[in-house]
Amino acid sequence: MHKLFAAAHARYGKRIFLAETSIEGDNRAGWLRYIAEEVREAIRHGVPMEGICLYPVLSHMGWDEDRYCPNGLFELEPKHGRRVVHAPLAAELRRQNRLFAEFFGDQAKEVAA
Repeated sequence: MHKLFAAAHARYGKRIFLAETSIEGDNRAGWLRYIAEEVREAIRHGVPMEGICLYPVLSHMGWDEDRYCPNGLFELEPKHGRRVVHAPLAAELRRQNRLFAEFFGDQAKEVAA
């Protein structure tokens, strides 16, 4: 995917913001991990990545059908008055926040050197 980001940047010369990325089911955390690794790799190759939009935050019913789409950070149906958090995705989101903070901290040190 980082090569796709690089190709888009080379073609259009614009910064890139990855919008509306998710996957259904139990691999939500794995998908976020993959996307974040690819974004960091693109940045290492000079692609100006501006951000990642995790979408949707709330799992939902399908657009064209009544099929449940479990792809959000929160599940659709509340339990005991609260939305259920998809714990693996929440943990991976926290992990990626730390990794990006470390990544940009290291990059800031390299620029200052």
